[in-house]
Amino acid sequence: MAERIPVPELAMPYPAVGALSGCELEAGSGHFGLPGLHHPGCEQPADVSVDLDSAFCPACGLNVRISGAWVIDVLERGEDP
Repeated sequence: MAERIPVPELAMPYPAVGALSGCELEAGSGHFGLPGLHHPGCEQPADVSVDLDSAFCPACGLNVRISGAWVIDVLERGEDP
């Protein structure tokens, strides 16, 4: 299992007010090897689409915007932002 990386609010341009604090990014933890976004209130990580700048969780319906460029940069560096 890959290391989980904390997601700062700046990487999510339209956060749901306070609901997404504590999110973590993990390489390959989403469906089909996509990056996964671990979010509060759900055990399944949301699939992150770097091309669409979004994350969607089929389990709970979470659908948020997240910077795909930030995701690629952080995963390539392999370190906390």
